[in-house]
Amino acid sequence: NNTALVTGTDSLWNLGGGSLTVGEGTGAASRVAVNSLTVRNSGVVTNVNRLILASGPTASNNSVLVDGGSLYAATIGTSNMMVNSFTLTGGGSVTATNLFSVTNGNFSVSISGGTLNVKNSWVSNGTVFVVGDGSQSAMLNVLSGGTNLFADRLAITNSATLAGSGFVQATTTVYGTLSPGNLGTGIGALTVRGGLTLNAGCQSTFDLAAYTTAGTGWDYLSVTNGTLALAGVTTNQAGLYTVEVTGPCGSFTNSGTLTVLEKTVATPF
Repeated sequence: NNTALVTGTDSLWNLGGGSLTVGEGTGAASRVAVNSLTVRNSGVVTNVNRLILASGPTASNNSVLVDGGSLYAATIGTSNMMVNSFTLTGGGSVTATNLFSVTNGNFSVSISGGTLNVKNSWVSNGTVFVVGDGSQSAMLNVLSGGTNLFADRLAITNSATLAGSGFVQATTTVYGTLSPGNLGTGIGALTVRGGLTLNAGCQSTFDLAAYTTAGTGWDYLSVTNGTLALAGVTTNQAGLYTVEVTGPCGSFTNSGTLTVLEKTVATPF
């Protein structure tokens, strides 16, 4: 059993571009060994090339916990089919600048709170990818230039936010907040492929900087290969709507027709 704990302000583990494996083995002993990486209370683990959770066919019961700390890696993933876990909670942050990969049905991923920043994701473990536990503030922020596949659907809970300026390939339901655009740096475009449902009570936030083009002058949302569904909207709310925006960059209006095909009822988390 091995434990790595990085905790407290000014606690920093810089791997210098090296790789880190949490749990490795090929024999019976690796089935019962418990190995863990814990980053909490403002501790930081950074400059990781590849973070591998469980290497070897029998490595199990290993875990990564980010609880109020920060983890920065190029690639985060697992390499076997055993029971292991990855948890983000307590206002922490995890950033994967290259790939976040989960393809093991026994691999538990819990994004209870905090911010998950990902450029490319491949999540196909037979389970809906849920962001937020319903009480903590949580965010999935997709970084520009990547594609994020959630094969078994994506759900953003009522305390969580879907943000960013990249591609999400998933049947997606937002119960909390939708906020297209580059987090912290301004305007951007978010594309959802596969259908997007905004549940009743969902909030949408769009930043506007200049009346120029979508994605550069103001935040832009595109839904392709599916429909944009507004849960709770009824047929008598169909019709022509005009939006007027006024701010430091001036004022402008735009109009569009809302067509209601059917009422959608989403199951809350």
